[in-house]
Amino acid sequence: MVVSRVLPHGNVISRTRNLARAGFYSPMLNPQPVWLNVAERFPPFRPPIYRQKIYKKRTNPIVYPEDELRTDFYQTYFFRGGAFNLFGDNRKTEMMEICDQFVELQTKSMRNGATKVEAAKEAEAGLIGNGVALTRIDEMG
Repeated sequence: MVVSRVLPHGNVISRTRNLARAGFYSPMLNPQPVWLNVAERFPPFRPPIYRQKIYKKRTNPIVYPEDELRTDFYQTYFFRGGAFNLFGDNRKTEMMEICDQFVELQTKSMRNGATKVEAAKEAEAGLIGNGVALTRIDEMG
């Protein structure tokens, strides 16, 4: 019987004894601990149970500015693409590459002092100028 160290039951002696019964210890490569026979013959008054404190500290979600820009892109533009191929060498779809280009252009514009909306319009114009056909979801009707 294998007992997880995370669970609160069991102790070092019972786990080591179970490993010995399962044949984990070999005489040459991995000998049985010397203290195991002594601990079984003269067990401690209180079983040695290790209790770990569980901290309930909340972690902050990791959100990058690019994530918000990508979310806005996917909510604004529609793309009729093929299925996503998990077995191929290139795991990025055409829409993902377009989205990366869009985010890159938008962040460049925002670094130059443009607002988020203005930067999105500039990035859209830049992609359309490069020959990318973007369809807005609100224009689909």
